Amino acid sequence: LVVMKQCLQQFPSSKTAALMICKLCIGPLENAKEAISFAQKLAEQHPGLAAGHLALGLAYARQARQHMTDSLRQEVLSKSVEALQEARRLDPYNPACSLYYALQLSCQRRIPDAVAVVSEILKKDPTYHQGLWLAILLETASKNYPEAMLLCQQALREYPDDLVFLRLKIEMEVTTAGIANALVTAKSLFLPENESSKEMEHAQSSLWLFLTKLFLQNGQFEDAVSCFKKVRDDLSADSLYYRGLLLAYESRLDAAKAVYMGALANNPNHVACLLALGDVHLKQENPTMAEQYISQANACDPSDHFVWQQLGSVLSLQGDHERAATCFVNALQLESLAPISPFTDIPLMM
Repeated sequence: LVVMKQCLQQFPSSKTAALMICKLCIGPLENAKEAISFAQKLAEQHPGLAAGHLALGLAYARQARQHMTDSLRQEVLSKSVEALQEARRLDPYNPACSLYYALQLSCQRRIPDAVAVVSEILKKDPTYHQGLWLAILLETASKNYPEAMLLCQQALREYPDDLVFLRLKIEMEVTTAGIANALVTAKSLFLPENESSKEMEHAQSSLWLFLTKLFLQNGQFEDAVSCFKKVRDDLSADSLYYRGLLLAYESRLDAAKAVYMGALANNPNHVACLLALGDVHLKQENPTMAEQYISQANACDPSDHFVWQQLGSVLSLQGDHERAATCFVNALQLESLAPISPFTDIPLMM
């Protein structure tokens, strides 16, 4: 990044250097502020350059994934959609412009508009990985699981070992056929131990963690532990969260709390961890602390219907039925348009 900034200082009109800086800040560095600053200048200097508007739209999309109030997130999402719409107008044949435009429409819960854009993408290229991923999520958001499963099977024919589509298939089976049936599929997908890239290792670990949770939910503790032992990065916030789940399952609640707090030290906005801490405090008959952690989770992601549901439950336990009712209404409204996994799971890449 430092080298690219020096290049831009020497050649202020260099589109390549500016785009490389945006690419780094949007992707691996996750620095939305810098990405927006450089992308804005690029779009202003070269208003006819689709890549500049694409960079700006993705920079705002990165910012929208950070912790902020819901009203501010909606404002940032609108800026992202506007920039991506312009990128798409300037370069209608670039699938990335259309994909990310559809993705941000999805984040605004403009599901029919997003479906129309994704359908256009897949007509031109039925094998486009990110397009298939988003199409599946959109069908699940519409609760059209048979069509979503057909799309997933189509994707797996094209990408038979793709961990994204394998996980989506299992998640849909959990919803449509129950955990026990989904685990039959999961057991047939156990991953081979071989050399792989860091990106592949992360995807594998993510799937092992997901299977850990499924086995726990189905009461298969030993299988859950076996899956957890396959995880490569056991100090990440996600790994610590699942370690806490295993401890909580054994009723080692204080140990689970300590592990959850360690996870939050890595990522203070880890919604699942905050919810888990709320659950532990409920089991320890401390609803006031439970409400505090669940409220924090709600502030981190006010679009998560399950968080609203949990907040309503803890408020109801404390006799605050009016606020609880509001939470339950919010949960129902959000759940009606919620995909099987978050739209924000789709990575932002230039």
